[in-house]
Amino acid sequence: MQSCRIEVSVLQTREEIVPLKPDWDRLAAGEKQDGVFRGYAWNTLWLKHIAPEAVPHVLKMTNERGEVVGIAPLCERGYEDRFFRVRSLGFTGREVVCGDCLDILAATGYEEEVRERMLEHIERMLGHISLVVLGECLRDSPTVARLDEWVRAKGWRAQWQEERVVPYIELPSSFAEYRQRISRNTRENLRRKGRQLLKAAGCSLVRLRGPDEVLPQLPHFFRLHEARWKSVGRKGVFAQPGFREFLRAFVAEAHPQTVSELYMIQSGDRPVAATLFFRSGEAVLYYQSGWDPASPEARLSPGFVLHGQAIADAISEGYRYFEFLRGDESYKKKFTTTAKRTTTLVLAGRGLKPRAYLAAMRAKEWGKSLHARIMPGGKRE
Repeated sequence: MQSCRIEVSVLQTREEIVPLKPDWDRLAAGEKQDGVFRGYAWNTLWLKHIAPEAVPHVLKMTNERGEVVGIAPLCERGYEDRFFRVRSLGFTGREVVCGDCLDILAATGYEEEVRERMLEHIERMLGHISLVVLGECLRDSPTVARLDEWVRAKGWRAQWQEERVVPYIELPSSFAEYRQRISRNTRENLRRKGRQLLKAAGCSLVRLRGPDEVLPQLPHFFRLHEARWKSVGRKGVFAQPGFREFLRAFVAEAHPQTVSELYMIQSGDRPVAATLFFRSGEAVLYYQSGWDPASPEARLSPGFVLHGQAIADAISEGYRYFEFLRGDESYKKKFTTTAKRTTTLVLAGRGLKPRAYLAAMRAKEWGKSLHARIMPGGKRE
């Protein structure tokens, strides 16, 4: 850790945050595997389109030379869970848009001190806020370890909850080597369904890169995503207010280190499946997908074929990781058995209401644990 005095400034308007963009992107670029969700564009566009009611509470940390060495991207906003509603402090870029692996940003050598300054600030805020919700942090990260130690030492009412699985692939040097890691059935399906789609069915696989190519095709992507979910009686995530505007803006404005790519299966000039990826640092991140369940090509699993092609491209282009969003859906297990885990800290601030809420959440988690012991896999032993 660098031994120097760090000055903390609290930025509470969107206008104050704008000059921080170069330093924010510089620090985010240091996150080679999980940098997509920590960059300036992701967080500020989330504030604009997803949580316009939120008040920025970004901690800017500078060293004695005036260099920005740390950022804690926080905001104040309403927290709701059924009939429970209070004001909370937490990371930006999380809700609705599925921001994963959230954390502080810190220059090399300043990580520990930046983390401590954030904790000191949160402690001062506990007298003015009902809940602190620090969500989707990597369970094995230094930040989670320090938060847990800090909460226990202070004796505060808090709970870790919403542990989620985040599958990923640590990519080998060749696709042939990767194929040996997956099951024989998955290997055969990738080969057979790819051949059927691209040869027998006469489809083409199109790879679009960057805002100039991706933005014009986003309406097709949204349509296919909606069709996929409508077929099972649901609306899909892009029906949520502001999400489409957020994604259009992010594709257009993301830092040059983050490149958007849209893989599409087309039958003639008609898109029948599309999958959106972000490439950042050493990782390719799968974000969302969609397909037309009514098309003849749907039976050939076009989304599965697109994932296989994207993984092959990532390996050939020298990326180290292929990341999935959180969730343990069965299709992800066909591609990998490796996963990270994220967790969320909920810390009670002032008042009886948040303490009662934490007590209710503990009871709920205890009930889930008991149910899992009595009925593993949904069946009584």
